[in-house]
Amino acid sequence: MKIYRQQEYARFPIEESEMIVSLGGDGTLLRAAKEAIRYDLPLVGINCGRYGNLCAYRLNEVNSFDPEMLAEIKAMLLETEIDEKKYLSVNDIVIGKDFFGGTIDLETSVNGKTAFRFIGDGLIISTPVGSTGYNRSAKGTILDYSENRYVVTAICPHNIELESTILNKGNTVNVVLKNPKYSASTYIDGTLVAPFEALQIRSSDRYLRLLRKL
Repeated sequence: MKIYRQQEYARFPIEESEMIVSLGGDGTLLRAAKEAIRYDLPLVGINCGRYGNLCAYRLNEVNSFDPEMLAEIKAMLLETEIDEKKYLSVNDIVIGKDFFGGTIDLETSVNGKTAFRFIGDGLIISTPVGSTGYNRSAKGTILDYSENRYVVTAICPHNIELESTILNKGNTVNVVLKNPKYSASTYIDGTLVAPFEALQIRSSDRYLRLLRKL
């Protein structure tokens, strides 16, 4: 078990834990999710931050913490590969423009067939868990956390009638930068990963065991 990354405070190793408890906001929970997925342990969040949408409890509710009142959701994950390294996403994979004053030209295909092309600020490919975050701010469709679907939402598209695309687990999305005039970058769960030119994204066979209040 890790407590603020200081191993000397651990009472027993993480492999012997029954669950992982995250103290912080959604960002802290997303970081803790990497360990939860790695060890296949349930994860519960106690919100000490600003929003904490993914957390089951707020800090002032910690005295009422009761594992018997929690339900486990198998939250779907997304995966992609960049420079031969595989990445998992709990929240979202975002392709965003680098230059504030410009726009990027993106073509999106599903299972090898072109779905849409647009000019705008970027693209959000979101898990059900992530659909209530950046995706919602971009007026994307919100999914239930337990759904085996994910949502693709354009960010500030010039063709403003463009709506979210919802895909079932098993479908693959390819995104390509069509005009290199303005560059873009790839962000996974809010972290800058690499410059963007092309990306293939799919649902993962792995899940996050997220605990929520009944």
